[in-house]
Amino acid sequence: MTVMARGWSILAGPLTIWFIARHLSPFDQGIYYTFWSILAARVFFDLGVGNVVLLAASHENAVLSWDTEGKLSGEPLPLARLAAILHSSTRFYGVAALLVLLVLLPVGFAFLSNGTSGSSHWQAPWIALCLLGSISLGISCLISLLEGCGLVAKIARIRLLSAILMTATTWSSLTVGWGLWAAPLAVFADLTVQFIWLITTKRRVVSQLWGTLRPTADVFSWKREIWPLQWRAAISFASGYLMFQLFNPLLFHFRSPEEAGQMGMSSNLAGAVLSIALAWINTKAAPFGNLIAHRRWPELDQIFFRSLLQSTLVFLAGAGTLLLFVFAANAWATQYAVRLLDPATFTLLLFATLGNQIWFSFVVYLRAHKKDPFVALTLISAFAIAGGSLAVAARYGAPGVMLVYALVTWIVGVGFGFHLFSSLRKKWHAPLPENV
Repeated sequence: MTVMARGWSILAGPLTIWFIARHLSPFDQGIYYTFWSILAARVFFDLGVGNVVLLAASHENAVLSWDTEGKLSGEPLPLARLAAILHSSTRFYGVAALLVLLVLLPVGFAFLSNGTSGSSHWQAPWIALCLLGSISLGISCLISLLEGCGLVAKIARIRLLSAILMTATTWSSLTVGWGLWAAPLAVFADLTVQFIWLITTKRRVVSQLWGTLRPTADVFSWKREIWPLQWRAAISFASGYLMFQLFNPLLFHFRSPEEAGQMGMSSNLAGAVLSIALAWINTKAAPFGNLIAHRRWPELDQIFFRSLLQSTLVFLAGAGTLLLFVFAANAWATQYAVRLLDPATFTLLLFATLGNQIWFSFVVYLRAHKKDPFVALTLISAFAIAGGSLAVAARYGAPGVMLVYALVTWIVGVGFGFHLFSSLRKKWHAPLPENV
C-alpha cells in the first residue's frame, strides 16, 4: 500500500501540474507553490519527532498485541511506557502546532504581502492553510504512534485514500475556479480521512492509552530515550528544507511570483522523476540489511551496484523526456514555456537532481548498516546551498540558484559522498580478526 500511495502521487503529479497550468495564472502559480514551501517550514517545529515516536512505539509494541476490542494488551510496563510516549509526544506536538500557527502565519503573511503588489486574494486561503496545517501537525504524533504499534498496512491504506482524495480535491477546486483555495481544501481532505479513521476505529485504544493508563515519570524519559535520536532527525529534516524548499520563497521575494512558479512546477516534475528512479534503491533497503547482518558482502555489492545502474538509467530516461518536452514547449511557444524554467536552467535542475539520485543511493546503502555517517555532509550541503542561493538569487535569479544547487550537490554530495561511501564500505566490510 505504501508503494501504491507513492505510485499514485507520482502518476497524479503531472496531471496536477496540468490543472495548475490550465486554471491558475502564472502569478497565482507562484503564490500556490510558495504557499507549500512556506508551510513546509513546519519541519523546524516538528524536528523529526514523528519518526522517533514511531521507532520508540515499535519497540514497546514488540511484546504487546491487539485484542478483539481494538485495545492493546500485554505486560503493564510496556503499556505504561507506550502511554508515556503518547502523553509526551502530544504535549510536544501541541506546542509545535501552536508555534506553526503563531509564527508561520504572520511570517508568511508579511513575506507574501511584499511580493504580491497589494493583491489580497491570497490572504484568506493562506490563513486557512496555516490553520489546517497546524492541526495536521498536531495529530501526526498519534498517527506515528499507531503506525509503530503494528498498524503499518492499515495506515498505508489510509494514506493511499488520503492521497487520492487530496488530488481529487485539488483538481476539482481548480476546475470550478476556486484558485488558491485548492491548497487548504486539499489539506482539509487529508484531515477528514484521518479524523474519520481515528474516530471510527481507534478511539478505544486512544482512550486506553490517554485516559486509563497513568504513566509515571520513572517509566520513560524523553531526554534519555527520544532526544538522542531526535536531534539527528531534526538535522536531517531541517537540512532537507534548506536544500529543496528554499528556492521558491527566495525567487518569490527577490524576483517575482512568476519566476517562483516556474521553479515550483519544474521542481515538482524533477522530483517525480527522482521518486520513480529511487524506487529501485529504496525497495532494497530491507534486503541490504539482511545481507549485511549475514556479512554477505559480494552479494550486497552486486545488488547495490546493479540497482544503482538501473536507478540512474531510469532517471536519465525520465529526465530526457522532460527536457524534450521543455525544448518543444519553447520551440512551439506553448503555454507551458512560461510556466516552466527555460531549457538551460531546467537542464541545471535535472543535473543537480541526478546528483541527488546518486547521493541518496549512497545514503541508503550506508544506513542499511544501522549507521548514519552523512550528517556532517548533509549540514554542509544545506548551508552551502542556502547561503549560495541567497547570495545570487536577487541578481541572477533561477539560473544562478540552480548553478549553486548543481555545484554543491555534485562537489559535496557526490564527490565527498563517494569518498565517504568508498572508505566506509572498505572499513566496515573488512574481514573479522580470526579470534573474533
